[in-house]
Amino acid sequence: MSLISQLLHRLKYWIEGFAQKPYSTYALFVVAFVESSLFPIAPDFLLIPLCVARPKRALWYALVVALGSTVGAMLGYYIGFQLFDAVGMKTLALFGWSDAFHAVLEKYRANARSALLLAGFLPIPFQVFTLAAGFNQTINFTTFLVATFVGRAVRFFLVGVLLFVFGPKVKELLDRYLVRMTIAVVVLIVVWMSATKLLM
Repeated sequence: MSLISQLLHRLKYWIEGFAQKPYSTYALFVVAFVESSLFPIAPDFLLIPLCVARPKRALWYALVVALGSTVGAMLGYYIGFQLFDAVGMKTLALFGWSDAFHAVLEKYRANARSALLLAGFLPIPFQVFTLAAGFNQTINFTTFLVATFVGRAVRFFLVGVLLFVFGPKVKELLDRYLVRMTIAVVVLIVVWMSATKLLM
């Protein structure tokens, strides 16, 4: 696992370097796609530098990430549904996600829609959620697609809106408090869903 951690650390800096490239928006879409289906590298590593460099385009970048992540989630769903034994199981074993996979299946059995809406805020790689959703078609594909886009949009527009409104000066706060802010958003979503009985 230490080798994987080193690889992820190097990938983080490599991905951040795309922020200076003319094709950075395409790279952002690809990173979001890969994170949902093939490899656990957070799009935030590119999203935040891009939004810092161009705050006026922050909402556009957030939308690009949400779309890329949703399209990537479709591939993750397919792998879980059709290629689980050949690809999905090996991916889970490679990254040590087997326990997380079974935990996600339990969350889906409890309430699939709310689990997907909150997936972007939980300390479990989103790729695990997409594989588990497709596994034996645990979740209906249409439900999966809608809940994935909504959940991912909330997750990334939180970053986009903060940088759009406050500009580069909020970057340090994001670096330091992003996890806490996302947890706060999760609590607000759960409260709202409970109040409107969407969790029932």
